[in-house]
Amino acid sequence: MNFAYDDTQTAVRELARRIFTEHERHKELEAAGQTFDADLWSALGGAGLLDAEIGFVEQCIVLIEQGRTVAPVPLWAHYATRRTFATLATDGIASDADVADEVVFVRDGSVFVTAPVMLERRRTTAGAECVVDVTGGERIEMDAADLLDRAVVLRCALGVGIAEKALELTASYVSERKQFDRPLGSFQAVQQRAADAYIDVEAMRLTMLQAAWQIDAGRDPGHAVEVARFWASEAGQRVVSAAQHLHGGMGADVDYPLFRYTLAMKEIELAFGGATETIARMGAML
Repeated sequence: MNFAYDDTQTAVRELARRIFTEHERHKELEAAGQTFDADLWSALGGAGLLDAEIGFVEQCIVLIEQGRTVAPVPLWAHYATRRTFATLATDGIASDADVADEVVFVRDGSVFVTAPVMLERRRTTAGAECVVDVTGGERIEMDAADLLDRAVVLRCALGVGIAEKALELTASYVSERKQFDRPLGSFQAVQQRAADAYIDVEAMRLTMLQAAWQIDAGRDPGHAVEVARFWASEAGQRVVSAAQHLHGGMGADVDYPLFRYTLAMKEIELAFGGATETIARMGAML
């Protein structure tokens, strides 16, 4: 199957990449204690990229571009819930509930929406999360399984962007960093590690697009969502681990951007429950 982008999808990617790149300002937001970029959110809205009616594959393309800058906006939850400004709560935990207008959650196989009532705010691996009240809420007409499938695939797309950019940073670093008067990238062991990471990124991309295409076409994605989830959990961690290893001590420097990608990928892995849990779920499905 050919997953090459058509002209519209290419235009969406280029527009999203420009906006995310122009609004990349992590240190400024961190200094101000902010975990949500309101200016970026407005820019995305002005460009029409917050329109929930754009195709699902196109939404995933936008999420890839967000992952490349690990931009602090709740885009995957917005697309998944198809609400104006909502976050998605899983087991009573939601990101960005302190800035969202609504919290959407699944209970007993049905989907509910409520105003955010935060019970606790706490630091996480890659930022902050909120414990929210999901005991009440208004039931809405939305397929719970479809909502959860969309949420998984959108986060897989985010992971593709994260892994893709982490590998690009690594390729640039090993091309410039010298050891024994030779670029690190000239050593065979480094090349092999980077090549394995590239294969992992492409496997993440293709399995995500397979699931996204089926959802976009109105088909039952079946096992495709779980396959994409597995690759996001397993391969995503391999990629950022390889990136950290090949960067050496530089990877731990918080003045260098790689640490953000490592933490963001770890957050996705933990949210998905890890590859082992996904494999067990796939086995039960089969």
